[in-house]
Amino acid sequence: MYGVILILSLVACTLEHLPDPQFWHDFNRYAAECVREEHVDANVVINAWDENHYPNKHIIKCYFKCITLKLGLVNENGEIIEETFVKVSQKLIETDDTPDEARNKCRSIKEVDACETGFKLMACIRNATIDG
Repeated sequence: MYGVILILSLVACTLEHLPDPQFWHDFNRYAAECVREEHVDANVVINAWDENHYPNKHIIKCYFKCITLKLGLVNENGEIIEETFVKVSQKLIETDDTPDEARNKCRSIKEVDACETGFKLMACIRNATIDG
């Protein structure tokens, strides 16, 4: 557990040099909370973010649901909250598309399972690859 906090703290120190350090501080706090709440291996999460490659496992999907909820990207029903979606996605987008193109591509994601929605939404925003 202390290892999770240490690793995420190191990531937070690095991210605070990016624009909007408060966002990244909050993001890292949410990430640590979601690791604990979803009982996911912090190393798997860190690798997913670092490599921008997401394992197709339910526990990881629920971690991303947790993150999208805490960031305010979606509500409890998995529906995108447009104003927050625009603000948060511009900080997380990693694609060759323009921010508007990327957001338009991701806006329609809505699955029956809230974990699946969070997972696919974050993968879309980050232009991540997903295991088969």
